[in-house]
Amino acid sequence: MTFDAPEQAASEPQEFRPRELRDARVLRALAHPLRARLLELVAREGTLTATQAGELTGESPANCSFHLRTLAKYGFLRQAERGRGRERPWRPAELSATWSDRAADAEAVAAGEALTEFLLERHHGAAVEWLRDRRSLSPEWQQVGTINDGLLYLTAAEAEELGRQLVALIARYVERTLDPATRPRGAWPVRVVSYSFPVRPTPKGN
Repeated sequence: MTFDAPEQAASEPQEFRPRELRDARVLRALAHPLRARLLELVAREGTLTATQAGELTGESPANCSFHLRTLAKYGFLRQAERGRGRERPWRPAELSATWSDRAADAEAVAAGEALTEFLLERHHGAAVEWLRDRRSLSPEWQQVGTINDGLLYLTAAEAEELGRQLVALIARYVERTLDPATRPRGAWPVRVVSYSFPVRPTPKGN
């Protein structure tokens, strides 16, 4: 998911185009720790039932079922083919979503800012967890993680173009998120997070 993502080209396949979120209720629905975890698990597993979700999260199946249905209500999940017995498996309904404070009402702006802050904190926590846990991984996976920080001097147009290029690069692999059959042998879920934002220049001479 991205905040205020660059506009994608018209040639981009429809299923890969981010959904733009403008409703404060939908934005608030995402800013929830368990729902964020469930979305990640559904993407990782391909399909997920409430029972499986309970086993993976430590929450009760009933609680997981409620939050899975809430995510479906707001269009983030859809029902997959029914599993064994009465189990209802869920699968992702879309690959990504964007939200912005442009042309939005004040309630949606506040909800979007709260969601962005929630996700930034969640991503930071996941990076710290990886840093502490990486020695337990095989040698080839210990070296995979990267943390990059750079200061570039760009025009506003160039900054937007850089964002589009990053989105296009990631889009080469997103089909595997929706269709586990396309994942090559040995593929692991890899969290990819990128930030880019302007830094206010200091006055010349300081």
